[in-house]
Amino acid sequence: MLLIAGALLVVPLLLLVVKDRLPGPRLARSAQRLVLVLAAQAGAVSLVFLLVNGQLALYASWADLLGQQQAPVPGRHLTEAQQAVQRRVTHGELAAAIDRAVRATPRRAVDGVLVHTSLRGPVSDIQTSTDLYLPPQYFQRAYAAVRFPVAELLVGHPGSPAAWTRRLRVDADLRAGVAAHTSIPFVLVMPNVNVAGRLDTACYDVVAGPAVDTLLGVDVPAMAKTTMRVRPDAAGWAVGGYSEGGYCGAYLAQRHPATFTAVLGISGAYDGSKLALGAPVIYGTDPRRKLEASPEWRMANLPVARLHYLLTASREETDGTYTSTVAFAAAVRAPATADTIYLAHGGHNPSNWARILPHALSWLSQLPGMNTGMPASAALTASQIPAWSRAGRG
Repeated sequence: MLLIAGALLVVPLLLLVVKDRLPGPRLARSAQRLVLVLAAQAGAVSLVFLLVNGQLALYASWADLLGQQQAPVPGRHLTEAQQAVQRRVTHGELAAAIDRAVRATPRRAVDGVLVHTSLRGPVSDIQTSTDLYLPPQYFQRAYAAVRFPVAELLVGHPGSPAAWTRRLRVDADLRAGVAAHTSIPFVLVMPNVNVAGRLDTACYDVVAGPAVDTLLGVDVPAMAKTTMRVRPDAAGWAVGGYSEGGYCGAYLAQRHPATFTAVLGISGAYDGSKLALGAPVIYGTDPRRKLEASPEWRMANLPVARLHYLLTASREETDGTYTSTVAFAAAVRAPATADTIYLAHGGHNPSNWARILPHALSWLSQLPGMNTGMPASAALTASQIPAWSRAGRG
């Protein structure tokens, strides 16, 4: 498609060459010129869209773009027996996908293994695309008995899991951090949160709709723990992401503190002002439901879980992200903790998020209990850990 769009850019040149040589009566020549102009415009617009999509990984497929993903249905109607069958099928499919990817990756002990697959949540009954990254250490003899910590990474809306590895290159950052002893190895789980076409669910169990909270907070961790050598305890699990993925991480961790211990909030908003525009569709008519979807409101009004937050933003994010991040960091209260990274420059874009990621991985690696079971060779070199990744405790 990129090549076709680029080829269409020759149409303006063709127009300049032939505009005075077109055959036929005046009306026919005018129609032909109009077709050439429209083709030129279509080529230019398509080329820009494809280039932007390639940079941001907003849409991974035509179905994503057109909102034609398989319609999710609420999984809460499933009986226990149905859920048990669904678990066996889903976990078996995930294990098979991982096995195929491992066998197809000869350099797995050097580069790790990236798995692209599609999964249906046993409880939520939602099908979504998911990327998994198993670090090189997963396949090395020194780590054969290790259960790895997990970072469940979420994209914004719109977005696809491919953004994490194609644009942000989190897997490369992780390999570099482990080599420099500024990070321990993590298993990265990157589910697609955008499961309802154009509807932005804000990672909520939609009223009479898809149970996205259940998918991300229950199904995905359960499937990972069943099929991979990962930590079963909350001290080994983090959740979060960029933009709305940062908000989702805070909300999911507050909802599932027995599953997650850490939150990565990269350019997120937490006060409810940027929640899904389709609020009545998402939250129903009870105003408390939308209040409870705000991490800042939950921090002030509900019991506080022992969670660790890394909250980052740029001072030049003028869309409310920076002010919301500062306010939420100030609102975090014991037993929760918050660290912050505030960039002086940059907007709400992948370039800034990519700058944050190496420090976020170092921050995660230093959390209490995150390195449980790691061999001595995985120890961090404190002098090489960036000081600013620990700055700004809220």
